Amino acid sequence: MAGTGVDLSTAIEFVKDKLYFISLKQAPNDTAEEHFFSVDDLLHYEPFFADFGPLHLGNTVRFCQILDEKRKQAENRKIYFFSSHDGHKRANAACLMFLYALLRLGRSAEEAYAPLVGIYPPFIPFRDASFGISTYNLTILDCLRGMQRAVEHGFFQYDKFDVDEYEHYER
Repeated sequence: MAGTGVDLSTAIEFVKDKLYFISLKQAPNDTAEEHFFSVDDLLHYEPFFADFGPLHLGNTVRFCQILDEKRKQAENRKIYFFSSHDGHKRANAACLMFLYALLRLGRSAEEAYAPLVGIYPPFIPFRDASFGISTYNLTILDCLRGMQRAVEHGFFQYDKFDVDEYEHYER
């Protein structure tokens, strides 16, 4: 139990003693040792039908910027990025966190994904945006591998990505 009285034993550690991901029923209060934040109600996916994610590149970069800033301000506090238990929000939040590990912590797709192996409950796969039954499930690992290839081949460069321009044309 943390100083908040919240069970943090299921938290996935990304940076030793510094950065974690966890799903929680409700937002805990910060303590002197721990900072909690969520983007469940900040970054949104616009569905076409029954699809729910993953979030677009602008949201991914915004999340990375938010987390980079929180890490700078945290000093000696542990940072817990959390999502609700809602399956869609949980999958989107986890995808953001694992993309952060790839883009900002320099991990490969497989290294970023490794903490997910065996997690329970498993993350709901993303689905296509067509009407009717989804014929393809897109996993978080698929998203990570796609981003890794985009970075390797120069299709996505984090430091050159203009999130404001992207969001302008994304509307």
